Amino acid sequence: MDTEKEKATAALVTKDGQFFFAKGFGYNGEVSGEIAFTTAAIGYQEIITNPINKGKIMLFTFPHIGNVGINAEDSLSKAGQVAGVIVRDYPTLASNYRAKTELISFLEKEKIIGICELDTRALLQKIRSAGGKLFGIIAYNEKGLDIEKLKKKAMDMKVD
Repeated sequence: MDTEKEKATAALVTKDGQFFFAKGFGYNGEVSGEIAFTTAAIGYQEIITNPINKGKIMLFTFPHIGNVGINAEDSLSKAGQVAGVIVRDYPTLASNYRAKTELISFLEKEKIIGICELDTRALLQKIRSAGGKLFGIIAYNEKGLDIEKLKKKAMDMKVD
């Protein structure tokens, strides 16, 4: 078995069976759903807490996510709404005077899975090639992943 697969603790697998190995953060778990994207350079807290994004796995194309932290004023609902987040780089520490908590702590509390250190440009291209609708599973488990089980689950996903 490939070394990358053997030591993987986080991954995205799309419905067509393509894997993107990653590093995890936030909540340990597994979630399936539509993979949506945003090109916004600001407003990750609003995107994560917006009810319109409920249950989506959100790909952030802007590389610096987390530097503003989470504050009491910018949420669009009382809880996180997305099922997962995908970012290029590991979230940076908050350096804003309004921050009350770090993004990673917020995701853990809200049971939202995060993955990073994967090719977000390739993933965005895949979403666009799919006509804007792409479905898959993201998983994060510090003890390791069952790659074949994830692939089967993703390929068997029922989508609307």
